[in-house]
Amino acid sequence: MQLVSSKHLGMRTGRLMAHSCPSFLRLVLLLGGIIAAMLSHCCKAGLGPAALLTAKPEVSPSKCDGIGIGLFHRLEKICQDCGNLYLSDEVTGICRFNCFNNRGFAFCLKTLHVDEKDSEQLVSLVEDRQSDLLLH
Repeated sequence: MQLVSSKHLGMRTGRLMAHSCPSFLRLVLLLGGIIAAMLSHCCKAGLGPAALLTAKPEVSPSKCDGIGIGLFHRLEKICQDCGNLYLSDEVTGICRFNCFNNRGFAFCLKTLHVDEKDSEQLVSLVEDRQSDLLLH
């Protein structure tokens, strides 16, 4: 029986963790970027950073003009599933931010392994809705 030193075991564990965490690190970086964007949005709206901690993003079909109720519920389910996967209400909220028109939503589509064609279509629908609102 071969004994493994704790030093060697720690190195192996560290390497194993580094290889198993890339998606977690991407999530952390993505969340950091989205939180920075949300802080910027709060500052432009005259709100302090505390608004991020106390306010939950309110998203509803009536607040997301141009998104039908059926599509809204599909987008909402994607965000809820993503938040449940990471056991985080914050992930769900970030996914919903700006009526789903953000990188967090795209990250959730990829994380949940939504078919690439479906993902592109959903992102396009959300972006088109935003473009239509800017034109009016």
